[in-house]
Amino acid sequence: MLKRLILGAVVVLLLALAAGFLLVTRARTHLAQAPVITRSLLPGAGDPAHGKYLVKDVLVCGECHGADLSGGVVLESALLGRITAPNLTAGRGGLGAKSLHEWDLAVRHGIANRRALLLMPSEGYSHLTAQDMRDVAAYLALLPKVDRQVPPTELRPLGALLVLNGELHADALTLSHDTLDMGDTGVA
Repeated sequence: MLKRLILGAVVVLLLALAAGFLLVTRARTHLAQAPVITRSLLPGAGDPAHGKYLVKDVLVCGECHGADLSGGVVLESALLGRITAPNLTAGRGGLGAKSLHEWDLAVRHGIANRRALLLMPSEGYSHLTAQDMRDVAAYLALLPKVDRQVPPTELRPLGALLVLNGELHADALTLSHDTLDMGDTGVA
């Protein structure tokens, strides 16, 4: 009887692990379905002072990326997983000198490395103009380097389930990308 009980518990545990693995794999695939944005902003002069105002007072990037914008863990839970905000500086472990197109993809579209970014509030940032993005990029290029390696985002089964149900939001998957102001639109 005890042997059957132990065997049953092992089977239930293995099934739970397999289901968790499948959920996490499916959520990763879901996030990888971010749209491909082929339009890009033409380069132009940005105003770092206005970019600083946008980053600090409008976008409030420091809420997730830290006061010095060197990133960190935004949410960590044994059940949900770990969601991080990357280091935006040019220091070791930082995103550094991204192109204007890459900053635009991350901020207004919620996409980085062809994946939807979790908890990136891009829908709220979609009102930014092409010039606003040039200003933000100009400011970010001037940030002091901070060497900080941020651990990767890692979903656990409950986090994966919330992603698949749309409760743990990735704006890139629902945003109307074609309606964003591209200003003097260029092409990628």
